[in-house]
Amino acid sequence: MVLFGLGITGVAALAVLIGLAYAGSRQELAEGTRVAGVDVGGLSRQAAVAKLDARFDQASADPVTFAAEDEKFTFAANQLAVEPDWSGAVAAAGRAGDGVGPIRGFRRLRTRFFGAEVLPRLAVSNA
Repeated sequence: MVLFGLGITGVAALAVLIGLAYAGSRQELAEGTRVAGVDVGGLSRQAAVAKLDARFDQASADPVTFAAEDEKFTFAANQLAVEPDWSGAVAAAGRAGDGVGPIRGFRRLRTRFFGAEVLPRLAVSNA
């Protein structure tokens, strides 16, 4: 019975150590984190928002063609005043790999191996 207790204690201690080893910094998003298909793992929240803004600025001028019966319409996101909520998406992505100590480590391991994908909410400005 004593050996069983020591075994359980050893397994629990090992689990805590593994969790702490992969906990990482709360200031960085977990590896494997993606927002709208863009890898933001390992970046700070501010750097992730800046990266997403830059990518959107590049892509927002690309036209997309919509078809309805015999009619075709071509619009770009910047023509429609579409604004993604990158800060909200990055905050949601941060929650996927967040937590206290060893719990954060296990969440980050899950994110590293299985990924975490977040899509932003879109808003249309009245400008």
